[in-house]
Amino acid sequence: MLSRWTSHHSSRYFWLPLQAFTAYLATLDAPVADLDQLTAGFWKQWRLSRPNTRFGYRQITTVRGLLLDDPRLSTAAREALARRVLQPTAKEVSFQDAEFDAIVTMAQRMFRAAHLRITDNARHLTQWRSGAFTRGSEAWLLGEGWTV
Repeated sequence: MLSRWTSHHSSRYFWLPLQAFTAYLATLDAPVADLDQLTAGFWKQWRLSRPNTRFGYRQITTVRGLLLDDPRLSTAAREALARRVLQPTAKEVSFQDAEFDAIVTMAQRMFRAAHLRITDNARHLTQWRSGAFTRGSEAWLLGEGWTV
């Protein structure tokens, strides 16, 4: 089990699902104090309480992997943990071609407008630095404002 905890990232990866599991166990009428008290029923209840999402799937499989390493688990609990967990199906729907094309076109317009503004402002600032504008004029004040 120690090989799993090799970095801050992997520690958080295992800690957060484990924290959710122990928080669930603490809410039980008869909280589980140690792994030898974990029953198949407690595991099944927790498993059913997880959302049917990728996040819930990760919680179940991560905690299961950690618990199965411990020899204190009862045979019944070990069998319950060993049951296959189905990965949830993706609920995302791709954009239709026309929708995607519209998004790309809008993004290109927004990018182009921003690019033109930045280019124009950079040109104006270069002119201001070279002294091309009369001190106190609107163009000079604009350049002065960018340097503050």
